[in-house]
Amino acid sequence: MQTERVDKAEVEFFQQIQSLIKAVPTFVPEHFSKICGVDADYSKKDKRVVATVVLFRDGLINEARTYKGEFTFPYISGLFSFMKARSLLPP
Repeated sequence: MQTERVDKAEVEFFQQIQSLIKAVPTFVPEHFSKICGVDADYSKKDKRVVATVVLFRDGLINEARTYKGEFTFPYISGLFSFMKARSLLPP
């Protein structure tokens, strides 16, 4: 069995960032009329990203947007969501 080494600085970072995140109980309806899918893919070699957002309304694609470009935020273990968010969120 291989033991994974834990980076103490990474653990401390995530403990501190938890204070910024507030989970608020939310009512979840039985039927959704809208849902949004988001994803991004990266080429580390070319430093290129393709990010896509698709909005479904009543089960049909209502709108879709794609971003293609360069990325500058490097891959850091445990911080992948920060790398993705830079391509998916407005400036």
